[in-house]
Amino acid sequence: MTGEHSRSARLGEGIAVDSWLLGVDDKRLHFFHEMRSLESGIRVAAGEQLDLHFDLGARRAAPFPGEVRARLAALWEAQRSAGLPTGIGKTSGVRG
Repeated sequence: MTGEHSRSARLGEGIAVDSWLLGVDDKRLHFFHEMRSLESGIRVAAGEQLDLHFDLGARRAAPFPGEVRARLAALWEAQRSAGLPTGIGKTSGVRG
């Protein structure tokens, strides 16, 4: 991932965390999270993660229930339409 990192957070500094859903498919979610200083607005950390929906009974990755998948797809579309953050990587094959 490429990104902007201007400085580290300081002890006691107020921090905001913003998150974006970058992609969703039947079993996976791709997120981007950004931490920034409440004082300066400068990004102090950023990261991406890929999560799997897991069926604990079957002990393996499983598709989201239909209603959950539809709600996630609607969130993904709304965030994509509003604009994505700078510094994100590739979507690792996860699509809307």
